[in-house]
Amino acid sequence: MILTAIDSLLLLYITAGLGILMLALLQKIFRQPVEANILGVVLAGLMSSTVYFNLVSFWLPVNYVTLIPLFALSSFIFLKNKKGTAQFLSSIKKRARFIFARANLWFTIPVLALLFAYWIVPPINIDSSGYHYATIEWYEKYKAVPGLANVHGRYAFNAAAFIIQSAYSFTGLTGQALYPLNGVITALFLLWLLTRVLKNKNTALGFAYYLLFFFLGRITLLNISSPSSDALVIICLSYAIIKYFDVLIAKNISVQFILLPFLLVLYAVVAKLSAFPALLTIPFILYLLKKQERIFPFVIRVCIICLPLYVTWFCRNIILSGYLVYPLPYIDIFNFDWKAPKDVLMMDYINIQNAPKLLINNVSLKTNPFPGWVLPWLAARAKKDYFADVLFLLMALSSPLYWIIIYIKRKKISAPVFVLWLLVYAAVWMWFINSPEFRFGAIFISFAIMLPFLFLAVTGLQKSYSFMRIALIGILLVSVTYYTRKVFTQDTTYAFSLKDCWLYPLKDKHYYLHNNKADFKYVLLNTGVKLYMADSVHDCLNVAQPCMVWDYGTIEMRGNKMQDGFRNVKDEVGKNYPYVR
Repeated sequence: MILTAIDSLLLLYITAGLGILMLALLQKIFRQPVEANILGVVLAGLMSSTVYFNLVSFWLPVNYVTLIPLFALSSFIFLKNKKGTAQFLSSIKKRARFIFARANLWFTIPVLALLFAYWIVPPINIDSSGYHYATIEWYEKYKAVPGLANVHGRYAFNAAAFIIQSAYSFTGLTGQALYPLNGVITALFLLWLLTRVLKNKNTALGFAYYLLFFFLGRITLLNISSPSSDALVIICLSYAIIKYFDVLIAKNISVQFILLPFLLVLYAVVAKLSAFPALLTIPFILYLLKKQERIFPFVIRVCIICLPLYVTWFCRNIILSGYLVYPLPYIDIFNFDWKAPKDVLMMDYINIQNAPKLLINNVSLKTNPFPGWVLPWLAARAKKDYFADVLFLLMALSSPLYWIIIYIKRKKISAPVFVLWLLVYAAVWMWFINSPEFRFGAIFISFAIMLPFLFLAVTGLQKSYSFMRIALIGILLVSVTYYTRKVFTQDTTYAFSLKDCWLYPLKDKHYYLHNNKADFKYVLLNTGVKLYMADSVHDCLNVAQPCMVWDYGTIEMRGNKMQDGFRNVKDEVGKNYPYVR
């Protein structure tokens, strides 16, 4: 716990310095101020650090050594950019004084307790044991490995969060991986939303922001102790959409206020491909901006800024898998010797589409297309812990009714806010039809529900009610009590005391399962390296890499070292997993 706290402070220090630098560069490029709060500065820093880590990974492993130049650069920025540093520190002091004011402690203390509870428990995200830990380990130990997808396709997903976390893992020094990223950004994000609740705690707007806090907190809290890539995407897009809403309500569409949100939407796709529906907002914002800004120069500057981000990301994709964007099957233009067989890509693509719809193995979308799978899916998901998810989805799909009611009552709605909601609503359907995994669509579901209510609260329900604050405190205390109790009864949580985690974070429960290493099957690669083969009683977490989760066939190493990469010499994916064909 102490090591994670120190690592979190280091991440915050470095990332804030990079964020201040990036904002200063943006101001010079666009020749006007760029608005950003504490969370915005940190997200800007993560964006710039992603470019650096991607670039470094072409020649070196991305581990704590790569942080040395960033630490020096951030220190230099804090010393030399006195204006940016002073503004950032002033924002922190102002925010701290506000949320820790005596009148607000009834809100702040429960939220901090909730963050702490989710911070100390063992990792919750089940995908972490499947490939998150191993992916980060590969990035931390080796430079970008050609054909890594031939070992396990998911190692080539190349989400930005993984390469950031490999730099801050410190496995080589501490002997156990540390994952501070999701804890830092989730705490900043939820405290930012809490600030909006507190500023409006006696009004309907405060309650609306609390509901948004509740919707988004349900998914981001789950990833605090896990190195999942979901939190970064959700927080980037939430920041962007809320800032867009603010600008549309204020009718102040200017580069100063929309630039950082605009860039974060573009960054979110690099953070995780599930963010791609958010790109629908790009032409809309450009259309609104053209009334005050020359669009062509703006677009050219944005492209120049994003070019290093996307070029380094594309290059890593090609190195790791042989494809420009893995696992999308639509762009197949390269033929490197390390390129993963098309069936490997299709296996991941089909699983991503089918598994969330409960269509797995020999059942394909061709035999049960939309909407044939919807009713069985709803019936299955409505049970147990998924009931709330289904309820929120139905609320999101019904959100056109909210606008109809608002229009009937008020005879007027904001066209720009309505279009923003319409784009989010379209994103809900894109997510639902393609891959309805709730953590992928939580961001779109939440804002499809809440944008109409936020609009109504801002424009039509502005009266202050003294009872609202008491009601919010009561609801918050009940929510915090419920979710704190829930996290300690998760299937992933085991009995522990503070003695077990005061220095190191708790390990995933899966590390203590399937530990029979002695009879773990393996084959010898052409260089004599053992390639372990996982099965139902042997988990790749418990052996050295490389370890193959799915039997893709026969692979070999391209050289004498792991970092030289892998190639598939006998593709047996279709034979072993006929549903891929």
